[in-house]
Formats: sequence, structure tokens, C-alpha cells
Amino acid sequence: MTLSVIVLSVISSLIIGHVSWVKFINYLFFISLFMLMAGASLLVFKGGMFNGIIYSFTKFNKKFSKVDGYVAEQISDLQTPSVKNRGNYSITFSLLISGGIMFLFTLMTSII
Repeated sequence: MTLSVIVLSVISSLIIGHVSWVKFINYLFFISLFMLMAGASLLVFKGGMFNGIIYSFTKFNKKFSKVDGYVAEQISDLQTPSVKNRGNYSITFSLLISGGIMFLFTLMTSII
């Protein structure tokens, strides 16, 4: 995956015009940053963080809504959050690792 992104970066810098080391590093940096963000987003979705947020808003609404408060008193306990199918993204860690390696590579080359 990392090699294909480097090849994509070389091709895009060839298409744009004059090829320089700085332009190549800039393209590679933006591609690696996009890969890191996509991998982090998939990791957050996989972790089920949004299920907890939805559950807390539902609990808050039931507590401060009069009708729902009466119903909750009669039931005497709020339901636990339902664990939905979180999805199994096999590309998550490959995006994070390859994006992180390329990000560190472009960071080091920009310092030098």
C-alpha cells in the first residue's frame, strides 16, 4: 500500500509539471495525512464511541423529560445501550501504519 501511494505521488507530480523533491514531499505528506485521518476515523467507528454518545443523550433526555421520567420511574431502570454491529474494517490498521510511516518520512525529510 505504501509503495502504491509513493508511485501515485510521483505520477501526480509528473502530471502537474516540473518534478522537484519539495513537490514530491508535499504530495506525499498530504496523501499520508489523508490516510492517517481515514484510518483514525475507521478506528473511532469500529470502537463504538458514537453508541455511547447516543446512549448518554437518550439517558439525559429521559431524565429531564417529564413523561419519559415517569415512564423511567415505573420501569425503575434504563435499558443498557444496545451494542450494534460495529463493523470489521480490515483496512484500518494498514491505513494507520502506512500513513504514519509516510508521515514520519516526510516530516524527517522536510527537516533535512
